[in-house]
Amino acid sequence: MGRLRWVAAAGLVVVVGGVVVSTPPGRTGTARGTAGRISTRLSVGYDSDRALATALRTTGAVVVRRLSPLHVAEVTTSTPQRVATALRRAPGITFVQRADTRVSVADPGLALASMTPRAVWEWQARATHADAVPASVLRAASSLLIAVIDTGADLTAPDLAAKTPLTYNTRTGTGDVRDANGHGTFVASIAAGSVTNGDGIAGAGGDAQLLIVKAGNAHGAFTDVDEAAGIMYAVDHGAKIINLSVGGRTTSTTEQRGIQYAVDHGVLVVAAVGNEYANGDPVEYPAALLQPAGSNGVGGAGLAVTASTATGSSARFRSTPLRRSILTARFPARRAASTATRAARRSRHRRLRAPPRSSGRPTRC
Repeated sequence: MGRLRWVAAAGLVVVVGGVVVSTPPGRTGTARGTAGRISTRLSVGYDSDRALATALRTTGAVVVRRLSPLHVAEVTTSTPQRVATALRRAPGITFVQRADTRVSVADPGLALASMTPRAVWEWQARATHADAVPASVLRAASSLLIAVIDTGADLTAPDLAAKTPLTYNTRTGTGDVRDANGHGTFVASIAAGSVTNGDGIAGAGGDAQLLIVKAGNAHGAFTDVDEAAGIMYAVDHGAKIINLSVGGRTTSTTEQRGIQYAVDHGVLVVAAVGNEYANGDPVEYPAALLQPAGSNGVGGAGLAVTASTATGSSARFRSTPLRRSILTARFPARRAASTATRAARRSRHRRLRAPPRSSGRPTRC
């Protein structure tokens, strides 16, 4: 199982095998391995609370987070092979998998940022005909809440500050979403930056409300449990659109349950196909869960978004395995990436590493 990136409010007290762990659902608790041993995290699917408690009683594993609606618990142990074997044999345990990683990877388009003339910044507005959207439609978007699940955001950035976004950190259970990476800031700006304040990046979402869910760390990485926890929080707090500008080469049961949770609640999930053409051109998840390879855009559970140039041709770095299943959107894969340079100068991040891989509002299918 790979790692992914990223619910709830009330505190949860879990009593397992004499160990009491108090943590909000979806929030990471503190767990330490046995002295001298490295602690490993496992995702455990279960049928009932009793089945989970019974299965864990003799393993020594500690519950650090539980996503109750998904029937998934994250446990930590210094003997993962032994614990996984024991749990898989236990009644009521449906799966045991290692945490799956999702990472925000630098976009090749950023390399052109310093060479891009100001005149062509944010060309995607014209390419997608977003500049032709009536003001009344932009205002009507205020009834929608877009959630960006990423590395947090710089709330002092002018285009985001103007939106006074809602915030939540799945790792701490607080509203602190300070972005030490920069990826989440740029994603949020592209998806829903203010279109009326005259400063920063004008997002694709008009006056849509914005929810920033921090699930990734300063390096842009998170696990499938982090991702699922972020999805659950966003759904439970009214998001109608969820943006996942993340990717990995494998999927997991936890990720699949998180995506299904959003779909079951009528939420549109948008994910990036990926920019890995030069790195083996793999199928990437969660995009391949939303539009499976070969689906040709028929059916599926959400939108898988790819990158194009200003003229509509495919960006040379975009991943291609899902080319027959994606719903294509013209995303600022190249020149609009130069806005990242401007945003970085204004922000307090150490580094703004990458633009988002999906624009949040695909306009051409």
